[in-house]
Formats: sequence, structure tokens, C-alpha cells
Amino acid sequence: MKEYFLQEEEHLRAFIENDTRVESWFKAELMVLLSRLKKEGVIDTFEREHSFHTDDKRSQIDFSITIGRITYLVELKALCISQSKGTARANFESR
Repeated sequence: MKEYFLQEEEHLRAFIENDTRVESWFKAELMVLLSRLKKEGVIDTFEREHSFHTDDKRSQIDFSITIGRITYLVELKALCISQSKGTARANFESR
């Protein structure tokens, strides 16, 4: 994964410079990577928008990734990646 996203450094730097949240872009890139890893046999399967139940509550998570008998649940969260503009988000996060 690290090698894959290092190739996207130009994109990531542009997002940082422009104080942009990139959750949708990252999800799309992750789907491309997971599809590739599945074809190569590195992972067994993955599911987008995976639903599960806990304590009579239905929840949804961004991805489930299965390798062997282990399933990993992955939830992505957007993060303010630049504090250069002094936005309320940046001020809140620096506390």
C-alpha cells in the first residue's frame, strides 16, 4: 500500500497545499489497489460499504478486507491536512 500511494505524491502534495479533504479520492484509489491485490492473490476478497450488526444496531464501514481467515474492517475519516489557512478546523485540531 505504501509503495502504491508513494506514486501519488504529486496529488497528495496538491491536496495539502490547497487544504483539501480527499476521502472520496482516497476511497477510489483504495478500490483500484484492492482490486489489483485481489487479482494478484495478495488478498482473498474485499467489500465496499460492508454492513455488520452489533448490539441490535446495524452499522456500515467503508471496507472489509479478507486475507486468509482474518477479516480487517477499515473506516476512512477525512482529516484536515493543512493548518496554513488558520481555519476553525485547524485551530480546533491544534489544541
